Amino acid sequence: MRNLFLFLWKYNFFISFLLLEVLCGYLIVQNNNFQRASFINSTNQVAAKVNSAVSSVTEYINLGITNDALSRENAAFKSLMPDVFYIDSAIRRVQSDTILKQQYTFMTAKVVNNTTNRRSNYLTLNRGSLQGVQPEMGVICPDGIVGIVKDVSDHYCSVISFLHKDSRISARLKKTNFIGSMVWDGFDATHGRLNDIEKHVKVNKGDTIITTSFSSIEQQALEEPLKNDR
Repeated sequence: MRNLFLFLWKYNFFISFLLLEVLCGYLIVQNNNFQRASFINSTNQVAAKVNSAVSSVTEYINLGITNDALSRENAAFKSLMPDVFYIDSAIRRVQSDTILKQQYTFMTAKVVNNTTNRRSNYLTLNRGSLQGVQPEMGVICPDGIVGIVKDVSDHYCSVISFLHKDSRISARLKKTNFIGSMVWDGFDATHGRLNDIEKHVKVNKGDTIITTSFSSIEQQALEEPLKNDR
């Protein structure tokens, strides 16, 4: 308290000057319409800027809460979209081969993830153990072989693509029945290579290659034309 009194006593003239200045300004504003209007306008501008700054700070502080609310709202809307509903029923087609007494079961599936630009490529399908998918099942498409099922969960499975450095598919020439091994050279995703065909076997452009049952993977043999000479 003593220091406060000493401070006021030391600067009493300056403090008195400031108080008189404030009083003079107040009297001028109160007794002159022009000065009062100018003062009110200036005060409103300052107050608006202060309020804007306070509002910006408040919005920034509440940004996390706002984002959480928007995230919940987006999740609620997305949960109503048709794509998020999982169709648990799989369409199955059965085909009997009366000559070999062998039966194949076909199941439709959708590719939800796929890579083709790596040395080891995989696919993910929206079919799993609840739909009857098991490891080492074959995966095909209208254009030919796709790969072999590796891991299976309840609703999804991962597939070792034919475009994989370790993929080996038993195949044969349809015309001559000579057996070889279909592999991918790791460069062009549109081309494969048939190895282990005897040198005396004639291979022509346009010959058809089909898979065989000699591998450990039981799958239907799909036909695919040979696009390059051996």
